[in-house]
Amino acid sequence: MNAELIRVLVAVDDPTALAIILDSLPREHGFEAVVARTSGEATAAIEGGELDAILLDLALPDSEGLRTITLPAEHERGRPVIILAPPALEKKALRAVHSGCTDYILTSDLAPAMVSRAIRYAVDTCRAERRWRQAERALVESEQRYRSLFEQSRDAIYMTERTGAIVEVNQAAIDLSGYDLDDLLGRNVLTIYADPADRERFRTEIEARGHVRDFEVLLRRGDGEERWCLVSAWVRRDPDGTVRGYQGIIHDITARKEVEQQLAHEAFHDGLTNLPNRALFMDRLERAVARRRRGEERDLAVLFLDLDRFKVVNDSLGHMAGDSLLRQLARVLQEHVREEDTVARIGGDEFAILLDGVDDPADPTHVAERIQERLRAPFRINGQDVFTSVSIGITFGGARTEMAEDLLRDADTAMYRAKELGPARYQIFDERMHAHAITLLQLETDMRLALERQDFVLHYQPLVDLSDDRLLGFEALIRWQHPQRGLLPPQAFIPIAEDTGLIVPMGEWVLRTATRTLHLWQEHAGAPADLYVAVNVARRQLSRPDLAGTVRDILQESGLPPESLRLELTESVLMHHPESTLDTLLELREMGVRLCIDDFGTGYSSLDYLHDLPIDSLKIDRSFIRRLEDGDGGSHIVATIVALARNLGLHTVAEGVETESQLEFLRDLGPGTVQGFLLSEPLDEEAAGILLRDALARGGLRGAGQHGRH
Repeated sequence: MNAELIRVLVAVDDPTALAIILDSLPREHGFEAVVARTSGEATAAIEGGELDAILLDLALPDSEGLRTITLPAEHERGRPVIILAPPALEKKALRAVHSGCTDYILTSDLAPAMVSRAIRYAVDTCRAERRWRQAERALVESEQRYRSLFEQSRDAIYMTERTGAIVEVNQAAIDLSGYDLDDLLGRNVLTIYADPADRERFRTEIEARGHVRDFEVLLRRGDGEERWCLVSAWVRRDPDGTVRGYQGIIHDITARKEVEQQLAHEAFHDGLTNLPNRALFMDRLERAVARRRRGEERDLAVLFLDLDRFKVVNDSLGHMAGDSLLRQLARVLQEHVREEDTVARIGGDEFAILLDGVDDPADPTHVAERIQERLRAPFRINGQDVFTSVSIGITFGGARTEMAEDLLRDADTAMYRAKELGPARYQIFDERMHAHAITLLQLETDMRLALERQDFVLHYQPLVDLSDDRLLGFEALIRWQHPQRGLLPPQAFIPIAEDTGLIVPMGEWVLRTATRTLHLWQEHAGAPADLYVAVNVARRQLSRPDLAGTVRDILQESGLPPESLRLELTESVLMHHPESTLDTLLELREMGVRLCIDDFGTGYSSLDYLHDLPIDSLKIDRSFIRRLEDGDGGSHIVATIVALARNLGLHTVAEGVETESQLEFLRDLGPGTVQGFLLSEPLDEEAAGILLRDALARGGLRGAGQHGRH
């Protein structure tokens, strides 16, 4: 529908003609029809409503009288009148047009397209004539209007002589300039320009072109205040072309400039801390590096800082508390650098410091030490003390030709090295760190290729019943058959897989391979139905909402019963996702999959959660088993865990059993499951299959041959 409707009076009595006309003027095409069937109705409509056009039937009752009364008046008001006449009255219709009507349509030619086109054309023509008459009146009144605009304009308007001396101004110019009228008249307009260079630039441009448009300039008021303005000016000439002077308009854009400056500030500053952001930091670092290359200034240093355990604050106290901590830390960092240095928030809980001009190589470490010392005191957040620390990486930039990105990268690399050594540390970058980072990057690349080429293999370590040495199952342990570095243990690549997210497809591959292998043993090696395989589940896997569905699909593909699969989840992983993972664990348990808490006792967490989780067993961490013979309380810890599991109705698994004395101690505690090198080291699929057949034939693992180290 058009935004503006054309309101048409349809004064037609003939039903057939009226139907055609109304069909041609639908509202959705921008028309609104007002129907009149008699002269009286037509006259009332004309007098009482706003109309854009009139369609008048000459055959209307009393039409002659109506035409005589209304047509001249309507013509004067600029509303088009279109006559509708039968062919017999065409001459009368022509006389009506000569008398002031806009057009006529014969009833014999009636068609929807013709009616709407004729009315729209007539309306557009009348509107154009009306605009022309308005423009003509505006031209007549232009001098008066100009004078009114001159006086009332909110923009400053001035006129000068050829010399630039002001001869006339409006009130807005007086207000903007900060001068009295007497002080303005006769003053050269260019003297209010704050910068002499702008005066010369203005003079050169207007003399060369005869005008200037949107000339941005800083004006100085009579009271000394400066305002940003846009000046447009042009030459005033006498009728003979002689330059008479100049005329200009000055528009105050100070408010706009302030908004632009604010937007520019926001584009290069962090909204939370108001520190420079990464973009501004890199710009300043690039400029500093360029100056060093030219040998203009002293050395520089870059510090990269990362908050230790910031996620704990965010998760425990909330994001508002985390934001408060970041703001307070930003102020602390600024207090420990000089004015010429730059402190920036790079993102999240990461900050960077540019020390611009380093006289002593020890200066950056002194800054790092002062920051670490300050952070030993707590921050006050929401009425409570919060302790935190930062890991800091430091790199230096001298007269070498480093890129700014390289310096920040090296400081970041050193920071990660500091974080590996523990909280509240700082490390200075050396090339070995970069080489190590390159090695890790190459390892990640190789790992992605290994997933595609299936270069990973599984080894299987037996799980044995303490009471009768019966083989209960295997734990599947991943190894990487690297084409250059040989067989790599999990600790060489699992941390990188977890950081990069590759642990998810890798974990699915382990699940798929282990379940398929165990099903083959059950099908072809005579393995009992209750033999199970244990598979570790990583944090990223557990956090995925589709884990239960993935496990179900893999079990269906392999044909392995759910009861033959045990998933091992570390205590620390469960503590990070107590709420979000409970539904997943319940779904897995209802499916028939057994669940085990791996490395139990190392998570430093409350034991209350054991009542809520649908777990079947606890695996005692090898560090406690190793201390059984040290006499430092390790036996009490193991006994306590076994007793706890028994009270909760849970099974226990002891890993890392390497000596007979460890095995005998565990036997004395009661029923349970053990694994370790004393019984068997992890074996490849073929060797594990042989051990399985041997154990089944002999009725237990201890008599199935020497597979351990002893």
